Amino acid sequence: MKSILFPQFKVNPITGWQIKLPKLGKVQVNLHRPIPDGFIVKQVRILKKAVGWFAVVSIQSDIFIPEPVPHGHFIGVDVGLNSYLATSDGFVEPGRKFFKDMHRRLKVLQRRLSKKQKRSKNYEKARRQVERLHNHIAFKR
Repeated sequence: MKSILFPQFKVNPITGWQIKLPKLGKVQVNLHRPIPDGFIVKQVRILKKAVGWFAVVSIQSDIFIPEPVPHGHFIGVDVGLNSYLATSDGFVEPGRKFFKDMHRRLKVLQRRLSKKQKRSKNYEKARRQVERLHNHIAFKR
């Protein structure tokens, strides 16, 4: 995974469906969530993953969020390795094993990749398949 960080902006770089980045200019983006009013774009990180390019936008605001008012009864919550979530009421949420579920398919793809001649077209195709599966597991997690 590769990334580029653009650490500071004087003006909002996002206009409509484009983001203006230094040395790259205007780049088309699929803005699935608009930047709310009163928020300032602090930095943008561009990530290269197996399925494409992503922009992670860090924003800042001066909005005050009040403390929540306690209500109901208190419980203890444990987030652990054996179970994803365990509470003091006895509720246990088992952890999902994303890697174990896809391990068999990953083994097959990596075995196929190891048989290919390095830097050939078929090697690159097999390498991209392994990369996509790793990406799929990470997105599920």
